[in-house]
Amino acid sequence: MATINNEPNERTPLFILKPNLANGMIPIFVKRFFFYVSIILPLFIILLILKKFTNIGPSSATLSTYMIIIGILIVSFSMIRQIIIYYNSTYFFYEDSIKYEFEFINIKEKILPFKLITRLDTDISLWDRITKSGDIIIYSANDSKPDLRLAYIKDIDEIRYRIEKLIKINNL
Repeated sequence: MATINNEPNERTPLFILKPNLANGMIPIFVKRFFFYVSIILPLFIILLILKKFTNIGPSSATLSTYMIIIGILIVSFSMIRQIIIYYNSTYFFYEDSIKYEFEFINIKEKILPFKLITRLDTDISLWDRITKSGDIIIYSANDSKPDLRLAYIKDIDEIRYRIEKLIKINNL
């Protein structure tokens, strides 16, 4: 999904990438769902035990309904947050650098020159293999933690090849 930007007074990127939400939706949902279950299930069991021994509080059916509603709200809000982040994230690739831009209420930009990139890693899960996508993790000479993570990128092998080629050209 590479597009070209032709705005005047701006450098023209070689290509532009956005995270592929279709690839990211199922993993985001599954992660959020299991996170919810790991938190709510123990709480639900504790409340059922308290209900059994103290006979205080709502019935088991009402308690179950509340837990399901709370779970749906938690999973929905956290998914919406992730969708907003990925939907509003854009990666611009120039001849000498990568620019990450996040536009929602505020605008956040990060520019990483190719000359500073020391390592590229890929993170490809089983789901990513099925959908031919994945994450590219970019490290720079500045530190050991990742400087940029290109999340849910479609055609990851082709994009990684293009990035490696740009790094090689800039390090000649």
